[in-house]
Amino acid sequence: MASIFRIHAETGNIWSHMLGAIAFFFLTIYYFFLPSGNFVSPFEEKTVVILFFLSAFVCLTFSTVFHTFGCHSPDICHFCGRLDYTGIAVLITGSFLPWVYYSFYCHAMTKYVYMTAIFTFGVICTVVSMAKAFQLPKYRAKRALLFLAFGICGLVPCVHHVTMVSTILN
Repeated sequence: MASIFRIHAETGNIWSHMLGAIAFFFLTIYYFFLPSGNFVSPFEEKTVVILFFLSAFVCLTFSTVFHTFGCHSPDICHFCGRLDYTGIAVLITGSFLPWVYYSFYCHAMTKYVYMTAIFTFGVICTVVSMAKAFQLPKYRAKRALLFLAFGICGLVPCVHHVTMVSTILN
């Protein structure tokens, strides 16, 4: 813990991620207490944005833990590495939800299908990220492909939305 206040190779990572986590924590609280009159559908709208803020908080917190404690021992380093990957999966999930929610705001079924698919894929990536066996070097390429596929799955609703909007505009 004392290394947080020293200058070393991880100082920039620790402080940028820790300050980011603190900022997202306070954004979450601020947004939670916004008056419901500011929203058309307060519960849903607040939920998707708060989930985004919380996912950023989790990702940045896990990354801070990784960069702070990763040098402790090989076992701690491996555990913190799994946390770091888990944080990335959580942030990808949380980042997709608000824009899908608002892009398909008036198309409830489509919105919920995409959000459910993204959430399901996010849970799978999170579970795989925390699995000890999946951290082995022989799975590095598969782990990268899983995260790449997860990121690419966000293109489906994006292309759908662009196609839908361009059809309406033409």
